Amino acid sequence: MSKRISDKTKEKIAKLVLYRSEHDTIKAIAAKMSVSLSTVNRSVQQYKDKNQIPDTKEKIPEQWTQQERLQAVLDSYHLATEEQSAYCRRNGIYPHHISQWHQQIQNNQMDKRIVEKIENKRLKAENKALRKEIAKKDQALSEAATLLLLKKRLEEAC
Repeated sequence: MSKRISDKTKEKIAKLVLYRSEHDTIKAIAAKMSVSLSTVNRSVQQYKDKNQIPDTKEKIPEQWTQQERLQAVLDSYHLATEEQSAYCRRNGIYPHHISQWHQQIQNNQMDKRIVEKIENKRLKAENKALRKEIAKKDQALSEAATLLLLKKRLEEAC
């Protein structure tokens, strides 16, 4: 008779697999949780479906375009080792792919126009976010100035 596993436990198993360090194996996680490999795989697939995490098995690293490779390097450049490993697992690649692609960029093997295009895109997004933040702060400042002016007029009237 098989034991019934709660949804909470299945979610925990899926998170352990998806966000594991590079030294943990799926077999080890299955043994640790006392479940079969098929249960682990089903739990991961259900978690991906539920949380709309894309299935990364569709595209192997060699099929990535230069632009996608550069974006991966930019996205993972600032991450710590474990965070970078988790990023790689989510995207179906390994950390050594990121290292290779980074080396290719440094050696100017990638088209400079693509690098500039992606960097421009990132800078535009950052600029847009900063402008939005400035607009919010300007609005808050004008509201504060209006309140101070009204308070001053009220004090003068009394």
